[in-house]
Amino acid sequence: GQGSGLEYFVADGTDLQKHFRGGGGGGYFELAVDKGTIDAVMSDSGQANMQAMCREIMALLKPNGSFVIISSIPPEHYAPLLIPFTFDPRDLGVHQFTRLDGESNA
Repeated sequence: GQGSGLEYFVADGTDLQKHFRGGGGGGYFELAVDKGTIDAVMSDSGQANMQAMCREIMALLKPNGSFVIISSIPPEHYAPLLIPFTFDPRDLGVHQFTRLDGESNA
């Protein structure tokens, strides 16, 4: 809304850096949140585009920034693909939540 400081735009997730700081360089975001985009990319165009999207997002994160993925795909299908984008594999945390009725959401 007005005065919120938020900007909205449509862009190719595999080519985001050109929209920030004149086409390159990191340190733009403290937090990136994906809600279903990786699911759609992996089902449509596979691992190559998913990794390209993750590479762009990671390049735009500030040091110690976070990339949160909310996905219906079980983490074992995409988490190994994220390891190249972490400085230390221990930085990759996967949290799977259970519904109140005891069934898994993944």
